Amino acid sequence: MLGCKRGIVQLEPYNEQWKELFESEKNKIINQIDSYILTIEHIGSTSINKMRAKPIIDIAISLNSVKNYKKIARKMADIGYEFKGEGGISGRFFFIKQDSDITYFHVHAFLKESKSYVDHILFRDFLKAHPLYADGYAKLKSQLFLKFENNRLEYTEGKNEFIQKILVKARSKYEKYQKEYNQPFKGWDFSYLKKRMISEQVDWDYQKIVEKFLPNINCLLDMGTGGGEVLAAINGLPSCTIATEGYSPNVSTARKKLTPLGVKVVQLKKGDQLPLPSNKFNVVINRHDSYDPKEVHRVLTPNGIFITQQVGGKECHELNDFLGTHCNLEYDFWNLPYALNQISDYLKISESKTQYLQTTFLDIGAVLYYLKAAEWQIPDFSILHYFEKLLLLEQNISEFGKFICTSERFLLIGKKTK
Repeated sequence: MLGCKRGIVQLEPYNEQWKELFESEKNKIINQIDSYILTIEHIGSTSINKMRAKPIIDIAISLNSVKNYKKIARKMADIGYEFKGEGGISGRFFFIKQDSDITYFHVHAFLKESKSYVDHILFRDFLKAHPLYADGYAKLKSQLFLKFENNRLEYTEGKNEFIQKILVKARSKYEKYQKEYNQPFKGWDFSYLKKRMISEQVDWDYQKIVEKFLPNINCLLDMGTGGGEVLAAINGLPSCTIATEGYSPNVSTARKKLTPLGVKVVQLKKGDQLPLPSNKFNVVINRHDSYDPKEVHRVLTPNGIFITQQVGGKECHELNDFLGTHCNLEYDFWNLPYALNQISDYLKISESKTQYLQTTFLDIGAVLYYLKAAEWQIPDFSILHYFEKLLLLEQNISEFGKFICTSERFLLIGKKTK
């Protein structure tokens, strides 16, 4: 089931227990050196479904520091690992768990996301996402096994050309994804995507709704203005118009756009309280930003109006489902009934409605750009961590021409009556 004699090649059919053995060993390692670990992954052929493999579990670890590698080695020795230095790969800290001449586990530790660590993940995920290449690799290993059963060095060298070809393909995809993800994003401007991401629009006009309440008012507050794009398009802003923004990169963008219009932009710090006076604003507007009903009530004048358009907490949940991660539980509950119940103690609601819409992604780059902008969609997102799923998603979009997600928008208008 597990264990391979040193120096020989031993191939076995894929065994589901390899996953369980990895998880068990992973927990042992974490218990020993958790403070040094950034990520820990099952790699090698035993991590790939249906792949014949040597019955040795390979584990890759990304370390936050290697200054105390001797201490790490001592801790690993306590659970049966022998430190083998770099083991022929520059920058690697190589550990083996064996009993006599039978090897059970290999641990390959690297500083953070070094090139070698990344290559291990890219190779694994590319084969998992491409069964034809995985099948080709399995056949090659079987052929090499017949030739070099008693010569592990020749067996290993025989795989190298294939591995390098796969890595060229995998690195090309990875670099493509990184390029799209790292495109600059400011405010809430998706113009870079042009027609690559198509968002169905609500049947109400937020701008016109706001403009209806502006005549003859003294002071307006725009909560979470983003880059100021929406507020700048609203006609009839009063001389006292203030906008808030909590995301630092957006603040300078908003000030460049709004200051010429006489709008003061206030940068928010962490905390629920608005750094603004009570009973100040005749109208408070909020498009897609969080809010505290108590604070909205405090800053509104008597009979003041609150207008908000919100994004439901399960925004594009199909994307989370496909990538194998839960929707952000911090917002999962957020919908119109919850918002109505929350705010009813502070405002009298005059209008509320909700609508479900489609957001269509036409290529993988559009998805990556969206995930960069909507960082709360998958808080732990990184291209390397989700590489296999991103490859599969790109294949899905190629096959069907698009990937469709569900978006929820709801509108609330209320008045401060007490």
